[in-house]
Amino acid sequence: MNKVDTSWRALIVRCLLLAGLAVSFPASAGLIQGVVTGVAPGATLDVSRNGEIVAKLTVQSGQLYSISLDTGRYTVRCPSKTVVIFALSGPVVQNISC
Repeated sequence: MNKVDTSWRALIVRCLLLAGLAVSFPASAGLIQGVVTGVAPGATLDVSRNGEIVAKLTVQSGQLYSISLDTGRYTVRCPSKTVVIFALSGPVVQNISC
């Protein structure tokens, strides 16, 4: 009968393997929603991460927006400035003032 190796060395190796798997998979998606002030409904704003555009944010009627992004820090390019938003692993409300 095979015995399960429960030595400290085996446990450390298993933990390192699990940590490697966690790093290799992309971060979970988070929903960001809120109100955008300073732009008209229908405006499209670029959302970038590390200098690369990853999404377009469209302002809906009532100045509302909703976008799903991987967890992390993003910048939204408004007509007059850039605004930082954060995506978490779950829904978040963040208002953007352009």
